[in-house]
Amino acid sequence: MDKFQNIAVKTNDSGEAEPRRRPQQARSKQKVEAILEAATILIGEKGIDAVSMRDIARATEMPLSVIYQYFPNKSAIVEKLFAALTAQSRARTAAIAATIKEPADFVVATEQLLDGYYEMVRRHPAMADVINAVLADKKLGQLDVQDSRWHATVLYGSIEHWVPPARRDEFQRVIFMFNHLIGGLMRLLLSVDEHQARCMLDDYKILMRRQIADIFK
Repeated sequence: MDKFQNIAVKTNDSGEAEPRRRPQQARSKQKVEAILEAATILIGEKGIDAVSMRDIARATEMPLSVIYQYFPNKSAIVEKLFAALTAQSRARTAAIAATIKEPADFVVATEQLLDGYYEMVRRHPAMADVINAVLADKKLGQLDVQDSRWHATVLYGSIEHWVPPARRDEFQRVIFMFNHLIGGLMRLLLSVDEHQARCMLDDYKILMRRQIADIFK
């Protein structure tokens, strides 16, 4: 399954997005993986709004009733896919944050994360549809906010002792804001041609650099 870089089947143990029926046996796990894989491919091909539970049942060659045994609705599938995406992006953030040794490293790290996220979304456009679906749902939208705050907290923790005490609250807000805006930025970049997307990505980096430089000056 290379359509979504195995995102659809990777999950963590932090409590996010469990299916209705928790798969215990290997056969049940395989069914859940097949459902998520089919949903990912269909979302990439048709967009989230055009995909129905019946479409997923046809793609997996499972009865519709079996799909509902594991996921009560399409939102539950989206939540599971988002949880898998979250787990992957958090692992990358944690790894890169561990490399930060001084303020200059912080700028490099944040730009690496931004570039990596863009490349992942560009290769797998279904990810943007999943994020859109999450933002359109009030309950799931809070998961996106929580995820942005998690990334901001990890990144801030890597550089906190270098930040002037008087500006630490401001710096936390700035990191949180820039992290949360990335989702909207990615959706915009996918809507324009590659050259324009790269220019906009560079523009976003410039904004981040200026804001960070102002705090450390």
